[in-house]
Amino acid sequence: MKLFAHSNGHGFELEVSPDRDRLVLRLNGRELSLSFDDQKASIRTAFLGDRRIDFGWDRQEGGYRILIDGIEYDVVVRDPKAEQVARVAESGATASAHATVKAPIPGLISKVLLAAGEPVRKDQTVLCLDAMKLENEIASPRDGVLKSLEVAPGQAVEKGQALFIVE
Repeated sequence: MKLFAHSNGHGFELEVSPDRDRLVLRLNGRELSLSFDDQKASIRTAFLGDRRIDFGWDRQEGGYRILIDGIEYDVVVRDPKAEQVARVAESGATASAHATVKAPIPGLISKVLLAAGEPVRKDQTVLCLDAMKLENEIASPRDGVLKSLEVAPGQAVEKGQALFIVE
């Protein structure tokens, strides 16, 4: 079964196949084995290949909120038909609009790599957000021009706070 997943500005195309007590995922040419514990609670354990992942999850409007290692991910999963509808709706709505990129987690801005007015490519890193001893690269969700930077190096930010705007 083909599925499309979207999380924090990134999109993934997955091929998912059941295989006895596990799922086989094909993602970007890689095949991964995924199995879950038998718990039905909101705290679960998954095994992705040889890696154990403990995670919390909650169903949200239109998707899921997943907590892994203290980082929250908002995830939307769609079948091919729903993905096509969403892409058509998105292309019409955002053709002339701007994209505001918000902080996925609280942290400290460590680097700003571009200035307002500069061109930016989709998936190009604009700034780095340090959180929980990790440097998270925050990238542009689309091609365009960096309209404004809402933060500066050394600034603490909260989850959901605007970081920059691309038009």
